[in-house]
Amino acid sequence: MELAVLHIGLPWAALVEQNVPNPFNAETMIGYHVFRAAQIELHIYDIAGQRVRVLREGVRAAGGYRARWDSRDDDGRRVSSGVYLYRIVTPGAESGPEGILGPRKMLLLR
Repeated sequence: MELAVLHIGLPWAALVEQNVPNPFNAETMIGYHVFRAAQIELHIYDIAGQRVRVLREGVRAAGGYRARWDSRDDDGRRVSSGVYLYRIVTPGAESGPEGILGPRKMLLLR
């Protein structure tokens, strides 16, 4: 596994996919894959870089996952139309591609 990471760029911990649908109206799905058990945090940010929502947080076993975002912030309020960013953070990982994945853009249209 270590050789695959070094030679072909396979990520150590996780891979984040583009959300579907994009653009979206009320909700969207974000797919991600975990290649080995790891602490995963999936964060959503507004275009100014302010965190809007912690969508997923916790240890995940290896496998594929999907997270639904209902266009609400951490307090349950609907957010406005606009561009949002999301990324996966694997706390404790060395800095680099395996520590922070993303950000990816998504467009909310109300």
